[in-house]
Amino acid sequence: MKLKLNFLPALMIFLVITGCATIGEYAEIMRPQRLSREYLRSLDEWTRGKTVYSEFSTRAKMVSTLRGREFVQSYLEEYGRIYSVESGTDERKHPAIEAAAYATEFLLYVYVPDRQTIDLDRSDSVWKAFLLSSDGRRFEPLEIRELRDVSPLVTE
Repeated sequence: MKLKLNFLPALMIFLVITGCATIGEYAEIMRPQRLSREYLRSLDEWTRGKTVYSEFSTRAKMVSTLRGREFVQSYLEEYGRIYSVESGTDERKHPAIEAAAYATEFLLYVYVPDRQTIDLDRSDSVWKAFLLSSDGRRFEPLEIRELRDVSPLVTE
């Protein structure tokens, strides 16, 4: 009987230790995956937006993010952190970073009450998208593509 009583505290300690590990795993599963402060700072630095109101209603909202080399690097680091993707051991740059050196890409979000009127990707659209530099030069887009299947990855 005395042997059973000595065994009981050891069993209790074992159950508490294994139980805490399991609770810790569940706590990790329940913890929301939030965007890091560094990524949000980068996103804010490279994003501009404008909302047009009329009579207390939103007539249009436009938000644009410049996907330059610095932003793409920040995006890839955040993607790797969230999805536990390890970066390669080689010193080659990611293709998205290399592409940012050759072209300027913007992600543009446009909201108007009637979604059907947003047809920026059509050549006969009433919308005209262009970039206006600080010195007044106008740059026309080479390509405009609508993202039809907007996934959580894009919205985050």
